[in-house]
Amino acid sequence: MPIDVGSIYLAGALAGVIASGAMYTGNRIANRLDGVGFLTLALLVFGIASALFGLHRPLGDLLAFGVGNPLLAASALAFRFAVDRLHESPPNRIPIFMVVLICLLQWGSLTARAPLAVSASIGAAGTAVALLIPVPALLRTSEPAVGRAGIIAAVALGFAAATSLARAFAVWAEPASVPFSAFSAANVAFALATLGVVGATAVAILVMLREHQRAQIQMHDALTGVFNRRAFLEQAKRVLSLGQRRDLVCSALLVNLDRFSRVNETHGVRAGDEVLRHAAQKARGVLRPEDLVGRIAGAEFALLLFATPASGAHALARRLATTLAAHPARIRGVGIPVTASIGIAEWKPGAPLDAPELLQHAGRAVEQAKARGRDTIVSYEELAAPPLGSASTA
Repeated sequence: MPIDVGSIYLAGALAGVIASGAMYTGNRIANRLDGVGFLTLALLVFGIASALFGLHRPLGDLLAFGVGNPLLAASALAFRFAVDRLHESPPNRIPIFMVVLICLLQWGSLTARAPLAVSASIGAAGTAVALLIPVPALLRTSEPAVGRAGIIAAVALGFAAATSLARAFAVWAEPASVPFSAFSAANVAFALATLGVVGATAVAILVMLREHQRAQIQMHDALTGVFNRRAFLEQAKRVLSLGQRRDLVCSALLVNLDRFSRVNETHGVRAGDEVLRHAAQKARGVLRPEDLVGRIAGAEFALLLFATPASGAHALARRLATTLAAHPARIRGVGIPVTASIGIAEWKPGAPLDAPELLQHAGRAVEQAKARGRDTIVSYEELAAPPLGSASTA
């Protein structure tokens, strides 16, 4: 009995979309509600249905072209989006449009009853393009979460794209090799390359996720789960750079818990740890996704607000202070009230991209807040502005 290359191909396509979809949704790298996960699952259902029909039947090749190729395109798209999330890159809609165009061309050629050789050539060429979608993101080798695993996956995807393109030329030149059940060199090479991509990307997924998790551990404070000082300053520089490019004002808040040492002395160190976790949770609760929060000292947290002037930062600081006062941390059923002295410093486009200096300004405001009796919000701009009536007279 001849080898059913079509079954191998469809199995590879199904495995690819499962692996990429798992990376994209199962490990919370991306939001399950943004549509790509749904697209992946929908195409997976169609792929399973086509497998049940069997590729040796007259309808088999049509299903393989109409479903198998889009399955590979969807898996490549999901893999690209997952890698972009590891890079923390902004969303790019171009790959979506490419995959949609590839699917429309493939399905259009089938519904228009074009010769099967034409449909097969269009599908193979489109699949070759789709397989290259993740490669640019994988070649950003400076990112620690990708590294050598990304190079391995990029090579495998490039090889599979080359074999897919070779199949496009082969079926155009020799229509007898169009059916996937035909035992031709182009079909066998493409089917094996598809399985190779699945294997290589599966290994790459595991390695990249492990490196991503390791990087996340190194970036976050073990107690509170927010950024540690080093990671906060690195991320803050990125946010300020974005503000510089878009000509947007940003603000930094320094939140110092008042008399925190008394909590440790009165309730114990474990209670103090719980208060810190509670404060970090409340700080995250008042922030937007584009804002940052980090623990930069024992009982001191820093917040960076994107596209927010000092007036907006002051409003957020009042909301945070109110939240801390209204919802104290509870230790063994006992509420531990905590207040905070908060300093605000505003950064404007054109100023140096110096996050440590910005925090120093917010720190001076915190010192003034404590001098005013604690549980107070002070802006650095208040300290830097000259008092009214201080202008020199002739």
